[in-house]
Amino acid sequence: MNEDTPAYTLLIVALIMMLFLLMGSYNVSAQGDTVLLRPSFAERKTQINQGFQFKSEQPTLALLFLSGMSNGLEDVLQFHYAEFRQVHPNANEQWWNPELSWRNKYKNGDPAQGRRYPGSTSVLVATTDAWHLSKMTRLVFMATALAISPRSIVDPYKPNFTRGKFTKTLLFRTLAYLVSYQAGAFLVYDVMYSNKR
Repeated sequence: MNEDTPAYTLLIVALIMMLFLLMGSYNVSAQGDTVLLRPSFAERKTQINQGFQFKSEQPTLALLFLSGMSNGLEDVLQFHYAEFRQVHPNANEQWWNPELSWRNKYKNGDPAQGRRYPGSTSVLVATTDAWHLSKMTRLVFMATALAISPRSIVDPYKPNFTRGKFTKTLLFRTLAYLVSYQAGAFLVYDVMYSNKR
């Protein structure tokens, strides 16, 4: 183990916790010869007049937390690389340091020679350096969170209708999503690297 272990351990623990949160909302069912793993919240149809339901929001909140962690890492690499280097002195500079790694997408590190391989300057840029990989994971986690976000509507003609419930649910969900995202960013940016500033 080297000096990188404590920060990486914290990151791994956070990722494992998020994985367990995600797994808690899935179930397994057998159909014939096939075993399906499907989100349990997908079995429930659109939530009507239910308001914010924490259990069905867990996967979305977990993914937004991971997205925030990726954003925190992006910011640390871009704006506080010296602090990153203090925590991870053995990190590969050519991969982690944005001042150097941006050249990884070009042949021999020279923009004049063109891209290193097809897609290295566009769709596969996340394979060239840590900053772009962190950016891509942030976007993938966020897009997935939006895709699996539970559908919730307010219908005044259905049971359990309460005036103003849609607005309250929307505001609470927005706040919960923002807090989850910012908590992930805070963990990486302010907890893992702030003591070095």
